[in-house]
Amino acid sequence: MQNEINITLTPAQLQIIDDALAVLETAALAFPNLSTADKAALVKPPADAGSWMAAMLVRAQQNLNHLPRDFDPALVQNDLNLSAALYPRILRLERVKDRFDHAAFVADSDAFADLLEARRRLLDAEVTGVDDNLNEGMTRLFNRPKRTPAKPTA
Repeated sequence: MQNEINITLTPAQLQIIDDALAVLETAALAFPNLSTADKAALVKPPADAGSWMAAMLVRAQQNLNHLPRDFDPALVQNDLNLSAALYPRILRLERVKDRFDHAAFVADSDAFADLLEARRRLLDAEVTGVDDNLNEGMTRLFNRPKRTPAKPTA
């Protein structure tokens, strides 16, 4: 039997997680919620454009007389500051999300591996109704041809 993870979250632990998520969700209410089409319509800077943008802002501030009146260097600086402030937090959130994803993946893997073994044993014991509630995907999984091990070459 596979048992790569053995964590039981108590209601109190789940409440801590839910409370932290609620705080994050509230803090992010002012942030835009973009659709795929919205994102596609925006200009996407390359990953390494930060130093270029900072240098270009300095150059733009030095030459405001050549730029449209509605160009506001303070707004551009605010955007750069927001991005710089959010980026390290995004990395932290991604690491936490990865841990959640990994825990859920391993838990699903453990359960699936153990239940596959239980199914095999129940079928071997000729227990009826073992596969009565299979959905289409599971039916395809169980009905695909078995792989035969490759024969060793001499």
